[in-house]
Amino acid sequence: MEKNMSYVFAMNPRFKDSTGKVMMKYHHGYAEPATAEQIKERLTDKDLKEDLRLIREEGLEDLKNERLFSLCPHYSQFEDNHRCQASILPESFSFKTCVDVDDLEKVEQAIKKALEVNQAPQSMWYNMVPYIEYSARKKVHIWLILPVGMTVEEAQKA
Repeated sequence: MEKNMSYVFAMNPRFKDSTGKVMMKYHHGYAEPATAEQIKERLTDKDLKEDLRLIREEGLEDLKNERLFSLCPHYSQFEDNHRCQASILPESFSFKTCVDVDDLEKVEQAIKKALEVNQAPQSMWYNMVPYIEYSARKKVHIWLILPVGMTVEEAQKA
């Protein structure tokens, strides 16, 4: 596999076949290198919008794991596109993480705080929150760039 550092994350795109089912290649442990452009393309996919609507409005929770693409924020590539500890390529560490806020009562507060610390020059998180998104169930994902010397675990607790 060619190692290319222009990849930003490893992604399981969960592409569908002609019948609308996710292709077998994209099993749970699959993760291929993805560029920012490829991720943006998946985020604007009309099928994704419909899947999100079905999850949010119709309560079809099974679709979340069956059809939505997923990203690995910590690494951009894995050996043989197999997302597991043994297949990590250390040089593809992204220095990023994603914090999931699953408590619906804390979502708006978390977004407000993330935006606040991202804009405060005295904060260690200044300009380190590049992206905030709602999850399929209207919870929130806060993407972070790790400050120098901080581990993923420390960032997720901070």
